[in-house]
Amino acid sequence: MVGEGRALVRQAVLSGSTVDSRREGRSNDCFTALVEPSPACVRQAAVAGRAGWGSCGSGGVYSFYVFEGSFHQGGGGWEDIEVGCDLAAIQRAAVDYVRMGNWASAEGDDLLFRVYQGGRLTVETSLYPLLRVKVAGLEAITFDEHGEPRGGAPEAGGEFADRRDEYTEDPGEWLEDFFAAEFEEIASEQPGDIDVTVDWPKAAIPALTEPLLPSDGHVWVLADEEVWGDVTAHGTGPAPEDEPSDDDGRWLVAGYNSIHA
Repeated sequence: MVGEGRALVRQAVLSGSTVDSRREGRSNDCFTALVEPSPACVRQAAVAGRAGWGSCGSGGVYSFYVFEGSFHQGGGGWEDIEVGCDLAAIQRAAVDYVRMGNWASAEGDDLLFRVYQGGRLTVETSLYPLLRVKVAGLEAITFDEHGEPRGGAPEAGGEFADRRDEYTEDPGEWLEDFFAAEFEEIASEQPGDIDVTVDWPKAAIPALTEPLLPSDGHVWVLADEEVWGDVTAHGTGPAPEDEPSDDDGRWLVAGYNSIHA
């Protein structure tokens, strides 16, 4: 459930060659000046060349989609990340993540979809406002732009009917307790009782431009816990163990990536 402060940064739809200036002042010179790259890009290219990576200035930077379900707190947490070019597969990964339920008790988690075009982060949006969760015995649950749940009243004759008075007294607290104490257990023991839908048409996800990330591709994405940026190195085969620059980031491979702090 995304906090208000982080949502202001997260809810960015980036246009063309422009990346949000709030991204900690990180330069995009590697992408905006491919003909005459900046000194920083030249340094990155030299390091990448020695290590056998493709660099930001070498051309042919891949396009791909990213789904991220994550939680960060006090230096710990997790990131479940799906990377690829098959939009339907990435969408299934997002729905499966929600249905698994490990996010439910993590106050301040993120549920994000990103689009990279030619190595540039061009779209980043929270899926929470597009999410609908239906649990057997409860009315449908939706979420606001900050990830706070709404709805979910116990249905008459349902499993939670005897707790309707508790819900009526304080719906917000009731839902918070439900997600913290019961949702994950239902997801584990009765997964058929949970239906998850995302309003994908409203997300207006664009088609990817060539070249697409290969099935054995990997990319170095500028990122920290709060903010992601562009791709500064890429290649195929197993991702290198070394980091291609001093900037915070991570190697991502096509497919599933699990990162735990």
